Amino acid sequence: MKTLNKSLERDGSYLAAPQFIVSNTAIMKLSINTSVVDWSMESFEKAVRPHLDALEKELSSDYSGIMENLWIDLELCPPFTESHKPYRFRFQKKVSMSPPKGLGLEVFQLDKEYEYNVGHYSVMPDYEAIRSMPEEDVPFYLLRILYSSTAVLLEKKKRLQGFDAERFREDFASCCKRLGCTIDTAN
Repeated sequence: MKTLNKSLERDGSYLAAPQFIVSNTAIMKLSINTSVVDWSMESFEKAVRPHLDALEKELSSDYSGIMENLWIDLELCPPFTESHKPYRFRFQKKVSMSPPKGLGLEVFQLDKEYEYNVGHYSVMPDYEAIRSMPEEDVPFYLLRILYSSTAVLLEKKKRLQGFDAERFREDFASCCKRLGCTIDTAN
């Protein structure tokens, strides 16, 4: 490269000026969390975690729109009361990543202080159905209910300003198929 920046001179040699690529596309980061796991569901969480990691990796992509983060909580802790319902989808422009004060978690250092443009909801499986099915079927059952839950993104498409929920769901079903789980995309 002939054009060199003299301000980058080091030890008598020149370094090429860095090139920056400006793009108007952003990667939406998917996180599927199993933050609270009941002891009776622990083996199911361990069985499904590799599948969730694969989904997170493959589906963290550019789907247009303003959503930068999609957090799905998979609740693997049977509710203590019948009144507990999964958290409905919410979209927040700014989410603090600081732990709540007074819990003794202030010692944890976080990479970021805030996350922006976050879609967040939770999914609650049918715990009785899980207990009655063969253990090897549970991860695929959980993948299927996660896929079904993404229908909320179709409903919130206008609020998400151009988020391609259809392509996200197609990619989700394709990834599940590669993981050995067939998804009924009619849901």
